[in-house]
Amino acid sequence: MVWNIIYNAAFDRLWPVSRFPRQLKVRALHALGFETGFVIIGVTMVAIVLGVSLLQAFMLEIGFMLFFLPYTMAFNWVWDTLRERVIRHRRPRQTARGLIPARIFDDPPRLYHQKLSQQTNHKYGKLHSFFLV
Repeated sequence: MVWNIIYNAAFDRLWPVSRFPRQLKVRALHALGFETGFVIIGVTMVAIVLGVSLLQAFMLEIGFMLFFLPYTMAFNWVWDTLRERVIRHRRPRQTARGLIPARIFDDPPRLYHQKLSQQTNHKYGKLHSFFLV
């Protein structure tokens, strides 16, 4: 779980979805990088916990990777697709209410949340910005 959070946060910071469309090549590189890091961490942990050699642990990890590599690509494709739909759905409502200008949705998510909280803190107070996002 920790590796997932660290890797995806770093990947989204280096290649934000607003600047790099998540096409098949980007998804494949994302999945390969994630699984490679996971294999390095996993082989070491499996060898220590199960008391097997690094080669045996590596063979076990290869089996896991053959399943989880396509799963990782599919999961991240679904995540990006649903995230884009939610953003597109929220854009007209929030822009129509005058809460945020439409251009904020083109920024990376971290900047979007910072700008949104600054605007709503000034206009409505902190409690409203907590429930808005």
